[in-house]
Amino acid sequence: QLIVENNLYGMDIDKRAAQLASFAIAMKARSYDRRFFNREVTFNLIGFEESNGLALFHNTSLPYEDAVNAALENLYTQFLDAKIYGSILRLEFIDVELIEDAIKFLKNSIIEDIIAQGYLNFEVPIIEELVEQHKLLTMKYDVVVTNPPYMGGKNIGTTLSKYLKKDYFDTKSDLFAVFMDVCTSITQIIGY
Repeated sequence: QLIVENNLYGMDIDKRAAQLASFAIAMKARSYDRRFFNREVTFNLIGFEESNGLALFHNTSLPYEDAVNAALENLYTQFLDAKIYGSILRLEFIDVELIEDAIKFLKNSIIEDIIAQGYLNFEVPIIEELVEQHKLLTMKYDVVVTNPPYMGGKNIGTTLSKYLKKDYFDTKSDLFAVFMDVCTSITQIIGY
């Protein structure tokens, strides 16, 4: 359980691939520990979510509402069309703890407004996933393993191509090279 929760992290553009990876790890863990299925285990394997169409918090009782909304807006901007870019996103600092505190506050509040309740039920889970994505993409890892796409510049779509020219100018000609660039940036100095 400790290995799964504290040592294994994974990301994929396809949520189903992340679910299959979670299943495979659960089965492997079960082969070592027959009580594994009886425990509540947190898997750190995510399928990318994007921020397209999400709204800001509109709750006047929310402490630091302006600061929270500024952090949310920054989060939304960074994860716009995230399913196109996946783990090659270069992220800036966001005060994710501020967003998490706001979510806790909203969940603990008595909300009778139907619109606010809908926001809490449908948009907040996506926001929580975006926060988790941000944490995983800004961490440094001891070991990074990837199966990069081998896609040359001719096959890259225009949206992705513009992003690569802006953020990965030296390696933009092949996604394989871009992923190697990402691997070196998220790996500890003494990592592999």
